[in-house]
Amino acid sequence: NVVKTAARGAIKFAAETLEVSVDELEDKIVPDLGFDKCGERIFDYGERTFTVSLMPDFTFSIHDNQKNKKVKSMPKPNDKDDPVKSQAASKEFSELKKQVKTIVASQKQRLEKVLSNGRTWSVDRWRTLFEENAIMHCFAENLIWGIYENGKLTDTFRYLSDGSFCDADDDELELPENADITLVHPVELDEELTEKWITQLEDYEITQPLNQLFARVIKLEEKDI
Repeated sequence: NVVKTAARGAIKFAAETLEVSVDELEDKIVPDLGFDKCGERIFDYGERTFTVSLMPDFTFSIHDNQKNKKVKSMPKPNDKDDPVKSQAASKEFSELKKQVKTIVASQKQRLEKVLSNGRTWSVDRWRTLFEENAIMHCFAENLIWGIYENGKLTDTFRYLSDGSFCDADDDELELPENADITLVHPVELDEELTEKWITQLEDYEITQPLNQLFARVIKLEEKDI
């Protein structure tokens, strides 16, 4: 608890110094863990190299570049590998599995907060965070986003792995330049639109990392108001 309190204080101080909000600073420092924009990272054993791809469900796909085939797990170093490179790569991969779990958990908490408070990003900032960072890219693909213009919801979309966008009818959609983007909450959607999104996710066998489309909606009656 002492460490957590100190860390929060340091983050707050850094944000004030940089004249940005804590949320904006946390966006800037989300680790990419060495994955490139396409969600790939190469592990060098010397004689052999392996390309590790981050999948939409945050699991790994491993490709043996020498044999040009997919393997089930990262192999142990052998006598033909460079002893220094292979041991370092093997250790880094073991650490990577732990790091991904930690970062996914922390970013999931941040996005759950967004679903509640409606914090928005400009289109440019959204693209920087969710397109450039491989881990946030995975989140973006599995969630439904809202486009807001002048504070009002004008459309909803899903981000696809090829970098394009689609609407609830699975038609291609273009993002307006001056809009704001955030996670859309079912309270802002009618039943028909919500069902369209649920069906689309089921058709593509997408499991959401957050309880977004099934989030509880409490509707007030006139007597309650």
